[in-house]
Amino acid sequence: MKSISYSYSVYLIFSYRYTKFQKDTEKVFINNTLTALVLVLLVFFHPILIVS
Repeated sequence: MKSISYSYSVYLIFSYRYTKFQKDTEKVFINNTLTALVLVLLVFFHPILIVS
């Protein structure tokens, strides 16, 4: 489970860097909002991932 959360965080970093280079500001805003939501979920579920 730790490797899954680690690979997912790496994916988030790459997707966030990709949105920075996009010209469409609306897409960047939506992607950044989704990234922030997923990061909040990761913070909440991180202790559960460590325990299991």
